[in-house]
Amino acid sequence: MKKNSFIIKIAALITASAIMISLSGCFDYSYIEDTQDMISSADDVQAEPSDEVLINLSYYTNDALNPFKAQGECNRSLTSLMYDSLFEVGNNFEAVPLIAESLPEVSENTLTVKLKSNIHFTDGSPLTADDVVFSFDTAKKSERYKDALSCFKSAQSSGTVSVIFELKESRPDAVNNLTFPVVKSDSLPKDDDLREVPVGSGRYQTALNDNKELYLKYNPNRLGSYTPIYANIGLVATGDDKSYHSLFALGH
Repeated sequence: MKKNSFIIKIAALITASAIMISLSGCFDYSYIEDTQDMISSADDVQAEPSDEVLINLSYYTNDALNPFKAQGECNRSLTSLMYDSLFEVGNNFEAVPLIAESLPEVSENTLTVKLKSNIHFTDGSPLTADDVVFSFDTAKKSERYKDALSCFKSAQSSGTVSVIFELKESRPDAVNNLTFPVVKSDSLPKDDDLREVPVGSGRYQTALNDNKELYLKYNPNRLGSYTPIYANIGLVATGDDKSYHSLFALGH
């Protein structure tokens, strides 16, 4: 992300946050991925993130924060702050390694993905190939990811740091579909509390403050090291995911 565009987004963030809270709206939170290394030339950015809650984002209480079950765009955007994937799709629609160490090794109808070393979940446990396979299998059954992953037949671990994905047929752009969230094996919520989430390795994780209110706190060990602008992000609970979209429907 270019530095000039980041400064523009920070300015827009202040305005958008106020509008979002007052109108119960929602927007794309992916720009919060910017790290200190990417914005080190900005004179007004702190070297260390502030512990004070300087920004609040909306989330819908009647929708899940589990990335495989979230239905509305607002909560789905929030999950992008909490979970990383093997790859993300860049501005030119090319696959960019995230948890993956590099682009996959391609052989006939298989993609072999090697994971970066020393990646841990927010609970301190190591992220392994088995976790990726578990996440793939879960994503493939979900409404959110099943279409994107329909070109894949299966995934299996090869040791602790490699995963072999088998395609139904050769497809050169298949790697662009490996953007499902990677979660810790068997950490999916077992009850109906919509605030319960599986363990991830992303930029933020959920936490409760002294008033039992949900917020996001940053993960300093994300991908080995992570320094965001905001250490904590407040979450403002709203009722549903329809109010935001209805604002735009009025103009049609």
